Amino acid sequence: MTEIPVANDSMWDRTGRPVLEAVPERALNEHILSWWKPDHDAVLQSLIMKYQWHWYLGASDAIVSATPGPVIDAWRDADPLCRLYAWYNVLMHFGLARAATLGYANAVRPSRRRQCPMCAQEYTEDAFSPPMVRWLGVDHLDCCPPCLGQALYNDGDDTLSDRQVLSFVRQLSAVTACVPDQRWLGRIGQHHNVQRPARMRLLLLLRRRPAVACVKRLYGSWLGALVASGVLASGTRVTSRGIHCLAIDGHACWSLSEKAIDDYLYAAGAIHE
Repeated sequence: MTEIPVANDSMWDRTGRPVLEAVPERALNEHILSWWKPDHDAVLQSLIMKYQWHWYLGASDAIVSATPGPVIDAWRDADPLCRLYAWYNVLMHFGLARAATLGYANAVRPSRRRQCPMCAQEYTEDAFSPPMVRWLGVDHLDCCPPCLGQALYNDGDDTLSDRQVLSFVRQLSAVTACVPDQRWLGRIGQHHNVQRPARMRLLLLLRRRPAVACVKRLYGSWLGALVASGVLASGTRVTSRGIHCLAIDGHACWSLSEKAIDDYLYAAGAIHE
């Protein structure tokens, strides 16, 4: 019996083919076949369509989600392979072999070579990590991984001028079609689901976003930058915590009552934050 390799996020080659080999005999595991249903095959097919080259890395979690917990527990106790290898790797390799045996894996298309619109360098689609593929979508890998990483994970520029910061705030508001919050200044990761074509404009913009320290030095707070840019002409914003507004001394307040207290302390000459 061949050794079962472990799963990780770097198991693909530069042509879009899995590094892990689909061994046909692993699809004959009777301990798994005893509870395997057509719904599980549908799970494999869905993963392949959504994630292409990286589909099998999420196979174990997806199969478990589609299976009652007691069934998985009973299988892990009964299958002798689970005493030799990590059970999730056994399950992943079963899914990999089954998809190949039944022809599902034929839906994995070759990785295309493309030119990045940001840096003009060529890249291949399989060069993206699974988290990036999940965020962008397998059919929307429109820029190279280094440029995407530079846009999403940079710490911001602390040397921008006031004009550059205000321009950034206005453009960010236009691209996102909302009053943006300060999270856009941080390492935003994959949780901001901005759709095409606005997404490419956003990524280009985020490559030169200001650092938090730069915004605070020029405007006191992100709210101050929103007001100075004209995105918030009134200087207020309704949030779940209350009316976000500026006090007379420029301090950002989370409610009108907090502003009233801050303004009172300022008028009285009291030192406060």
